[in-house]
Amino acid sequence: MANTSTSQTYASIGSPFGQYWGNPNNPQDIKVIQAKGYSGDPKYWKSYNYSPGRPPAYYYDFTGEKADITKYGTLKDQMESAKTQAEIDYLQKQTDILGRPKQSVASTTFVGPEPTMGELSTFNMPTRPGTPEFTMPEMGEMPEFVAPEYDERQIAKMAQQNAAPGVRNLRTAIQAVTSRRGDNPNVDKMTLRDALAGYGQGLEEVMSGARQTASAEYAQKYAMEYKTAGMNWEQAVQTVRDKYAGAMEGRKMEYQAEMDAVNQVYSASVQAESQRVAAENQKVMTIFEAAMQKYLAGATKTTTESYL
Repeated sequence: MANTSTSQTYASIGSPFGQYWGNPNNPQDIKVIQAKGYSGDPKYWKSYNYSPGRPPAYYYDFTGEKADITKYGTLKDQMESAKTQAEIDYLQKQTDILGRPKQSVASTTFVGPEPTMGELSTFNMPTRPGTPEFTMPEMGEMPEFVAPEYDERQIAKMAQQNAAPGVRNLRTAIQAVTSRRGDNPNVDKMTLRDALAGYGQGLEEVMSGARQTASAEYAQKYAMEYKTAGMNWEQAVQTVRDKYAGAMEGRKMEYQAEMDAVNQVYSASVQAESQRVAAENQKVMTIFEAAMQKYLAGATKTTTESYL
């Protein structure tokens, strides 16, 4: 279909008229029309709504201008033809009656000057309403990622729980050593000293192992909590984004509705202007045609005769 922003000549394919499509307010389009031997008069530009809800395209009605030229040219041709035929009939009649040719010179006079067509209305392209402004919706505040707290106290508590069985075993062993009495007090002292030394070393090993186990267990627990916190944060971020995307789609639909309303108003104003020009020009043409008919009807024929 035609595009009013460019000047292209279309064949009948894709258009109902096979005419020149363009813009009546574009001087280049007017030059193209005049280069083809036509006037480029705005009254011959016709609008065609090829798509509902969009501004109409315009084509030049070559056929209409040809018809007007032929119509008013034919009136004069008919007048001249009637004048010539009247002269022939008169001469023939005189020849038949008198038996000899008779020269007859006829002239036609008209009352008043020949009518002229009144000024035709021009098409004034309406001003297009202002384009609505597209306003972006506001995006909600993005949530902040808060990592779970790494709790050393929880590790110490778990270490104590893990070390409890080993500590109880060490205490039982020490109690067994201290409850025994030998014949030699010195030997008992040495045995107790060794037992206490072993208890201290064993306690250190038990606590160290318990802490390592607690650290490993807590690391797994903390990793799960961290992952869960990350997933919850990502979900919260996605919720904000989804809400913004929905608001954006809603705003786009509102904006399109606003644009459609502007286009409909503009299309209606263009159509109204086209109808105004067509009605006023039709009135001018009707007045001219009536005046021309009256002018032709009031003609007076004068004949001067002489025998040859």
